[in-house]
Amino acid sequence: MTGKYATPATNELGIQIRTLCPLKDVKSWLDLDETTKAAVIQGVLDKFQIGDDFHNDLQAQEIVNKKAYGLYKDWRYTLKQEFELLEGLPRDEIYGHPPVGVSLDNWKHLIDVAWQDASHQVK
Repeated sequence: MTGKYATPATNELGIQIRTLCPLKDVKSWLDLDETTKAAVIQGVLDKFQIGDDFHNDLQAQEIVNKKAYGLYKDWRYTLKQEFELLEGLPRDEIYGHPPVGVSLDNWKHLIDVAWQDASHQVK
């Protein structure tokens, strides 16, 4: 995504990801179902034109998917950093501070399941 609308289009992609993508049982953009990915990308295409014919432009699709992968990963990392700022507080108090836009159910899942997973601990 290049040009004068690259930043607004990227920002919109991030908004769509944070709005539409689940946090439960999904570790990466690559793990998302195709319906969710399509809805996220369509949300951006509703506001921005990406290439002359995005649906037939494999390079444009690859670029958007790569950017979405990074944005999803960054979102989860930011959530983990917010959790780490609260570590040391009683668990109930941490539960009481879900980040803006994250449901209490998703916040609890990240704390109790996703960030306790052995593969996550190794990283």
